[in-house]
Amino acid sequence: DGKEKNFSKFLYDISPIIEPHLTRSGKKVMLRGFLLVAVAAVISACSVSVTVPYTPGGISEVSGQIEVSEFAYEPPEGTKPNQLPNTAAGKIFMTEPVSEWVSNAVRRELRLAGISSRGDMLCTLGGAVNEFSLDDLGFDVDYVSDIDYTLYAQDDSMLMERNYHVAFKGAKFLETSVFASISKMVSDSISQLLADPEFVSTVETKCIG
Repeated sequence: DGKEKNFSKFLYDISPIIEPHLTRSGKKVMLRGFLLVAVAAVISACSVSVTVPYTPGGISEVSGQIEVSEFAYEPPEGTKPNQLPNTAAGKIFMTEPVSEWVSNAVRRELRLAGISSRGDMLCTLGGAVNEFSLDDLGFDVDYVSDIDYTLYAQDDSMLMERNYHVAFKGAKFLETSVFASISKMVSDSISQLLADPEFVSTVETKCIG
């Protein structure tokens, strides 16, 4: 937006002024640190829309046939369906709704584990995203997700349900770290489901042809 363009011009204008005052050995590190803080200041004052790539993290192996339905998500009051609720001044918007992003992430984790989503589906996995938020005040970020999972048989009878709450700290100013942490909010959750003995047993007896 306009603030970001003006601030970028400001950084360009003052770089010849601050550079001579940096020691030769620490020049690159100090200048990079200054720019990093400056960029963070821009982001904190603006709304940003980002495409968040999902990085699967599962290591489980499960055999079965499961269709993943869209996970429900009710955004907190004052936020949009594609917005990541956060505590800093800037607003963070994903290029797709949180419910769609989480559902697609779950599908990728199941495929990675060996669960098929093709052919005649014998079970359906659905659920709800109760919380998907960032506390990004300060120099690190607290990431929190709370997701319900419900496994249904082909006749729509419920086979089992689980809830997993994930919370951890991550770096704030590194883009790759932020994206990896947002992925981790889901991967740490679904990995608990895939490691659940009851889930594995149910899938391999009732959700396999």
